[in-house]
Amino acid sequence: MKLHLSSGLCGMTPRQGSIVGGFYFLIVGVMQMVFEFGHLRTTRESAHSTVPLQPQVCFNYYCSLLALGGITLLLALCMLGAVWAQQHVGVLGFAVWLTLYDVALLAITCLHHARMQASGLELSALEWYGVVCRIVGDPFWLALVITHGLELQMERHRPGGCKGGSPKEAARLKLKFKAFDSSV
Repeated sequence: MKLHLSSGLCGMTPRQGSIVGGFYFLIVGVMQMVFEFGHLRTTRESAHSTVPLQPQVCFNYYCSLLALGGITLLLALCMLGAVWAQQHVGVLGFAVWLTLYDVALLAITCLHHARMQASGLELSALEWYGVVCRIVGDPFWLALVITHGLELQMERHRPGGCKGGSPKEAARLKLKFKAFDSSV
């Protein structure tokens, strides 16, 4: 089976893309958590005011987004560890989680938007911008992560592949240079 992105994308091999993608997922996740904490603080303050600006149910939406974001941050760190350890299960597992996370993020944001409209309010444009940028940007890095995970899986399950040792030991080549060869 030939992987379409096995030669890389934008000058990066799938392994390099997985590492850069892992840092991308961490940075975007932290930024999103900062914004969600800010929205949660605003919701708490408006709940204690005399004229509530946002309904109390918004508190639950922001808490669920924070919980999902925290799990995603932890799993991004685990994915970076799996790339370093060359474990295909961790890399591909993160790809599955991130796909489910993006679907959940979009669904929760749409439900939140509908709830806000029912009370005569709107979600901020910045909130929508963050969700759209995340959903548009994730597939680029996810393609490299999935390709790297599939390459690791194919290497692990190849006959004579690295069953006992590490993939680095199995791929080590013995180089022969004529200048250093004493038999010539």
